[in-house]
Amino acid sequence: MKLPRKAVAGAGLLLTAAWAHAAPGDVVHQLTVPVSGSENHCSVGVTTDGAELFYDRCADSRIYRIDPLSGSLLGSFDTALPELPNCLAYDATRDGIWIGGQDCNGTGMPISFWSLASGAVTGGFDIPVSTSNPATGSPFVGFCFCDGLAFNANDTADPSDDEIWFSDDINHNIGVFRPDGTLVAGYDAGDVDPSLINSTSGLAVGGDDVYLSNHGGMEIFRASVVGGSLAAADFFAIDDPKGEGMSCDPVTFAPTEVLWVRTTPQSGAFPDVITAYEIAAGSCGLGGIAATTTTTTTTTTSTTTTTTTLPSSSCGPIPQGSPCDDVDPCTDNDRCQGGVCFGEAVPMYPACQWAIVAGNPTRRVLARLRADATVGGDVCGGRVYAGRDVLVTGDLVSGKNDGRAAVAIGPRSVVVGDVVTAGGGVLAKPPGTLLEALDPTPSIPPDTVEPKTATTVYDTTGDDARVPRCRSSRNAFHTAAADLAALPADATIGDTSIADGGSFTIAPGTTPGVVAGVRNVVDVERLTTGRDATIMIGGGGSPATTYVIRIHSRFSLKAGSRILLTAGLEPNRLVFLGSSKCRFGRESVGAGTVVCPDSKLLLDQAGAWEGAFLGGRNIVRLRDGAQLTHVPLHIEE
Repeated sequence: MKLPRKAVAGAGLLLTAAWAHAAPGDVVHQLTVPVSGSENHCSVGVTTDGAELFYDRCADSRIYRIDPLSGSLLGSFDTALPELPNCLAYDATRDGIWIGGQDCNGTGMPISFWSLASGAVTGGFDIPVSTSNPATGSPFVGFCFCDGLAFNANDTADPSDDEIWFSDDINHNIGVFRPDGTLVAGYDAGDVDPSLINSTSGLAVGGDDVYLSNHGGMEIFRASVVGGSLAAADFFAIDDPKGEGMSCDPVTFAPTEVLWVRTTPQSGAFPDVITAYEIAAGSCGLGGIAATTTTTTTTTTSTTTTTTTLPSSSCGPIPQGSPCDDVDPCTDNDRCQGGVCFGEAVPMYPACQWAIVAGNPTRRVLARLRADATVGGDVCGGRVYAGRDVLVTGDLVSGKNDGRAAVAIGPRSVVVGDVVTAGGGVLAKPPGTLLEALDPTPSIPPDTVEPKTATTVYDTTGDDARVPRCRSSRNAFHTAAADLAALPADATIGDTSIADGGSFTIAPGTTPGVVAGVRNVVDVERLTTGRDATIMIGGGGSPATTYVIRIHSRFSLKAGSRILLTAGLEPNRLVFLGSSKCRFGRESVGAGTVVCPDSKLLLDQAGAWEGAFLGGRNIVRLRDGAQLTHVPLHIEE
């Protein structure tokens, strides 16, 4: 479930930390994006719905969803927009995201809308290149590169006064449009400060105040409309010469209110980070809904408190049995019970929780990450080995309860989260290597808690809650795999072997028995490819299309082959169940959750996969340079 993080009072699984007030401009939090855009010159978009952060990258049609605290990748969505997404603005009244492009179409700048409820991306309106700002006489669209976008609801009961605020790349002409494209007003950002002339980058609005950043000037200005023009209220300095997209968030760190600011990496010249800066209380609401101020008076004192008005489905006291959010993307049907929010585990729950699950509690299956491998998510295994220069963006959890090396970590490897074992030690390999720690060390003995960084630890006591969660997942995925194997088949495909450079399609209208918008159970006798082959799996245009593809013999891709998801199919709606070895060759590319309960599972050198790997025999292995990005599986019963 996806509601703002602070929506449920007293929910035991929600954040309860008290974020201290400081001053506008102070850094409250900063995270590095898990799928970097640093190989591209620019990546500017960021927005939030109060539960997740959304960002995009240049030369990429996807929008990425991440946890606003840990930075962990929660999933991605392919917009399929030909102009590619650039600036983003969450609309709380429609529960969706307005998207401005990285390029113009034949008319001008396209503004599209992505519904988070349905998954559909629809055309909103175009801002013609010929449309000029009445305040300056200059066009709103110059470089055809949306740099700032914001939604403002005004009266939430009257959608006819909704506003889309827009600015093009380093352009001080600010346009305000209705969702149908009608021009409402134009403003000159130079009226706020001369430094914003030809350098305006980023917009945020949520009520009467407007936030603007000056590209390269390392300042963020707060302004309001006075007499038909923008007038400065105040500003604060930031330690970021490339601050771009912005989004208001009064929820994640409440009562502290923040402005998220995206740093564009400029081909790696700057860190690919998103930073939360404190802003004045009540100055900018969530998703375009104004922050409101209420005053309570008693006989002796008068106090003023600032609150954010959220959509009615996600605010106010939650009665017993009402929908809520347990902040677990792997549950459905969340309900308030006794003041605590509980949800039902989704099918294949382990594949939703972990990027890698290796083995079961009765078998010490190895999760092995070779040199330069990357895992975007959490790893759960019997024994876990990370070679040199490995990056894991989540936690490493080992079910091994004895020995010196339940987890072994090579030189220069980084685990962003915690390293946890059921009782075994953690060892740096080879000899002479030191573990990352506040006090670097070659090993962590059993029954120890040792700080790794200021916020993460090595825990070898076996008492951490992630140990039984990992154990449960290693057991549960075998049961879930048996449930998948017992489902009746909707379609049957024979022995399928694709030649070098060939292609094969599974899709509604192509494969008998496969239907868009529902779960499809497809049986394949064998699924193998030659080199540079393509397997296309289509969603038929529906975001609800789901596949369970059961391969009864070998499942393998040779070097350079790929699994391509088309027509709206997402990795979180696809699961492969293998009965034999699951092997994906060098530089292969794929997506979906792969479950091989009785077989080895291998992603070869420089391979790339979006989904999850669950293997139950001997080893789950990522070879040199392989990348696995966790996309939580979410299939229906």
